[in-house]
Amino acid sequence: MGILATLQIRAFSPTFSIPRVLAACFVMALLLMPVYGQGAPAKRFGIGLELMTDPEGVDFTPFIKQVYKSVKDKATATMPKSVAQGDQGVVCIRVQIQKDGTLASPALPKFKFSSGKKTLDDNAMAAVITAAPFDHLPEQFSDPSVELQLTFYYNLPPPSSR
Repeated sequence: MGILATLQIRAFSPTFSIPRVLAACFVMALLLMPVYGQGAPAKRFGIGLELMTDPEGVDFTPFIKQVYKSVKDKATATMPKSVAQGDQGVVCIRVQIQKDGTLASPALPKFKFSSGKKTLDDNAMAAVITAAPFDHLPEQFSDPSVELQLTFYYNLPPPSSR
């Protein structure tokens, strides 16, 4: 019985159990840590939006925010699977929006430049077309329409604005 009591004391002594607990924690951390390069690629998607028409001193901020949100929601909802797999590209589209928020018929959205990838180009164009009609242009604005340029960034960061 004396030997058994000695073993039990050693099993619970701080000098014996701390290294075992640390080793067990280290092994668990290694098992739970993802292996570099095996995780899913980060999905990065962004849209740059630029008003190409002179605003004539009128505040277009609420209108621009609404267009941005509508187009981004449509593009995100129909994002090609290839983007989740890391497909990259930049698509730039120009669109004319009439005073009532609809797309100008003779000047439907046009590519300023293509990504060269049909799935990305189609996603960007469909997002612009299906997001319309937008809010009405600000009442104080006198022109019958505005031109916007939307640049879609698929798994690429937008250029820094400095």
